Amino acid sequence: MAFEARSIINGGKLKDFIGRNVSILTKVENNSGLMLKVKSTDGHSLRINLNESISARQEDWVEIMGVPVGHDAIKAKEVIQFYKSEEDFDLEAYNMLVQFMYLRDDFYHQ
Repeated sequence: MAFEARSIINGGKLKDFIGRNVSILTKVENNSGLMLKVKSTDGHSLRINLNESISARQEDWVEIMGVPVGHDAIKAKEVIQFYKSEEDFDLEAYNMLVQFMYLRDDFYHQ
């Protein structure tokens, strides 16, 4: 599986990347076939339009690779499912990573 170049973002950065390839880590709130309702690591509610349905359940972590089509929506190209884990994901560390990457905009982004 080959992935296109993309920027790693969180929900707060979504509006800055409309029309560009992104990768965002989210937690599933609702899966209704071709539409996921998710929460980003920084607490933003997002809608994900899927090409095909996936088996993700509520509370599963999924990485969405796709193109933002609005301030709260992404058209997914690929989805990686991590499923619910016994261990909590370190949201603070992930969001700090995203912030750090944007301090060096020229180095980390496409």
